Amino acid sequence: MCNPIQIYLVILASCVPECKNSGTCIMYNNCSCTTGFTGPTCEIQSVGLCHDNGTVGVDPIFLTTFGNGSVQYSTATPDSFNFSTQYAQQNGPGTIDGMFSFVNLIPDDFAGTWHINATDHTGDEGGYMMLVNGDFRSGEFYRSQVNDLCVGLRYELSAYLANIGVPSDLIEPNVRFEVRSSMTENL
Repeated sequence: MCNPIQIYLVILASCVPECKNSGTCIMYNNCSCTTGFTGPTCEIQSVGLCHDNGTVGVDPIFLTTFGNGSVQYSTATPDSFNFSTQYAQQNGPGTIDGMFSFVNLIPDDFAGTWHINATDHTGDEGGYMMLVNGDFRSGEFYRSQVNDLCVGLRYELSAYLANIGVPSDLIEPNVRFEVRSSMTENL
């Protein structure tokens, strides 16, 4: 008489490529990462800002203001604020199409075609704002880089924009925000 034999089949999770940085394979090609790592195989090290689980509604991780002063036109440059632009800078009256200025009071450069004398919205006394007179061709008037962002977290992008053109036959502003990965150029 033969004794019955029990056979157990155990299926182990398999991750190819293997989980890195002490991550654990929890199901087919799905790694559970240890604290401080993220990504499909736990290959991305989260540093700096990633220790905060919530990012929305907290102090900004990136904030640009343009300083303040008593003279109407600032001579500070985009480099002073860690950004670049395709537009040329004007440090005095006459911010024509395709140019920008840092001003603490909207000038009357074009005889009544702009809402004049508006000041910086932050309440900073003598606060400068970036005045951009758009070009007829598309162009990039502000580009900056933010480092140490973390995969899988939500971030909030906000900007204060105002159209200073008095209603007329002026071209309406058309602004597009793009957030890209510096690694892949993906939007």
